[in-house]
Amino acid sequence: MLALAASALLTLPPVVANIRDGIPFNSPSNILIADEWFYFARIHEVLDGYPLIGNAYLWEHKAKPPSPVFLGEYLAAEPLKWLGIGVVAGGVLYDAIFPAIHVLLLYACLFAICRLRWLSFLGALFIVGGFSLSDLSRVVSPQLNFLFWLSEFLLLFLLVSKFEAGGAKQRRLLIALAAFNFGLLFSLYTYYAVFYLAFLGIAASLFAARRMFREATTFAMIAVGGLIAAIPYFALMARAFQLPEYAETLWRVGMIATRFPSGIAIVIPGAFMLGFMAFLVRRRVLGWDRAAILFASGVLAAMVSVNQHIITGKNLEFSSHFFMPAIYWFAFTGAWIALGIMARAGDLRKPIAAALMIAVAAFVLFERRDFAPLTGGSLAYAERNRGQELMTWLSRNTERDDVVYAPSVASEIPIYTQANVYFSNAARFSFIPTEELMDRFILSHYFEPIDRDFVVANLRSVYGVGFIDEALHTQQENRVRRVLGLAPKPVVMIPEDLVERVMARARELRRADFERELKRYRVDYLVWDARASARDPFVRLAFAEPVGEVGTFKIYRVR
Repeated sequence: MLALAASALLTLPPVVANIRDGIPFNSPSNILIADEWFYFARIHEVLDGYPLIGNAYLWEHKAKPPSPVFLGEYLAAEPLKWLGIGVVAGGVLYDAIFPAIHVLLLYACLFAICRLRWLSFLGALFIVGGFSLSDLSRVVSPQLNFLFWLSEFLLLFLLVSKFEAGGAKQRRLLIALAAFNFGLLFSLYTYYAVFYLAFLGIAASLFAARRMFREATTFAMIAVGGLIAAIPYFALMARAFQLPEYAETLWRVGMIATRFPSGIAIVIPGAFMLGFMAFLVRRRVLGWDRAAILFASGVLAAMVSVNQHIITGKNLEFSSHFFMPAIYWFAFTGAWIALGIMARAGDLRKPIAAALMIAVAAFVLFERRDFAPLTGGSLAYAERNRGQELMTWLSRNTERDDVVYAPSVASEIPIYTQANVYFSNAARFSFIPTEELMDRFILSHYFEPIDRDFVVANLRSVYGVGFIDEALHTQQENRVRRVLGLAPKPVVMIPEDLVERVMARARELRRADFERELKRYRVDYLVWDARASARDPFVRLAFAEPVGEVGTFKIYRVR
């Protein structure tokens, strides 16, 4: 029932818009979350014949290693090949399928822990209704990728719970599946792999300290087997590491150099949970057995993985990527603790259960969350459909990998056609020199005023989020420094040197010949959107041959 409710909430907006307003399922108005423009372009890139997704936007960089990982988009694309539907329509279909699978798998994990239907349902409602429903509406990650995280937990828990009861053959099968699934996580979403790598290391160590050497060896085998299964991922990363733009690309996506602790929203609940577990073990409400070690290892792994930069000195985009695994593991641990308490509660069992139900219901009902599919739905974005006739024209008249200069619809072209674009804001996530990204950005806005306000508003298009993450991390550090009585560090939200660098380069390119600068990178078509300006600058260009007009768009072939 909860699984059907989750899927219905996600699919009703596009279904209603289709029935009532005639908006197609493949319409861009059904892209309700900003990240999905990026994911849909990458899914289409697989359909275009590039399974490793070196760059879904820029022709010159397609042969490079993927950044970020690629397996989720590949798995999402393959069924769409067989079905013959567009990637956005595929996203609507996946909204109906994957959240339901997620809830069922989540329920299976909770039921494996407690064997109580009401507590399993309550736990699933608490997690999905209180935390992750909006996340489940985002295609690929975490909608698809997190299914593998849940599968890994279920395999590990079944392995621990059947260590004595299960036979050797069953145990070997669970070990093999857990190792293979762990290896896949590196190519699906590296943050999830880092969490389980920390977990396996901690669990093996705690089992060894408890003199449970067979269990310790088993978890070490899963870790080693997973790392072997992840060799293709490490091979791709080795190729990426050799690229001259490797470091600057990682900085654009948020890799900063710091050893200052982070993830307070994970560390504090984790520390509280470990303390509560220790108290219950000391009072003999819980035993320090295999299950206790498994859950304690996961809580520690959540705290360690979000702070891995204390050791490595490299922090990529903070705690948000580790929050979902942490919350789920804390909830699983909470269900296990609740089961242990109720087993010894006697006559208090029913009042405890009633209190849990009331608390979860209140939390789900009153916790404020922004849920994208219900904040206007597909009709709120119907204006995006004006570019669909242009997408049809490009699909019919361009060859695979042609490059289109079309700043106003650059996000749509890789999703709806086999063509590439001259520049897209999302290209910064792939391996490309920042200087080239800057030039493409400036040339894409060549006919607009490029002043300081414009550059500040679009600085992320060139430099990504590295400078933002540095500022936010410094703010977080300053909160701790004030508590300790230390002087705060300066926080620079807008680095003036980066702004001036873009403006200086814009002045250089404006003084240069537009055709010469434009053709430093491949370009086959120019598209001018009359809504941007009534004056079409391409009319005056000798190398631009008019070939079509669709709606407000004028199309030119580059000679």
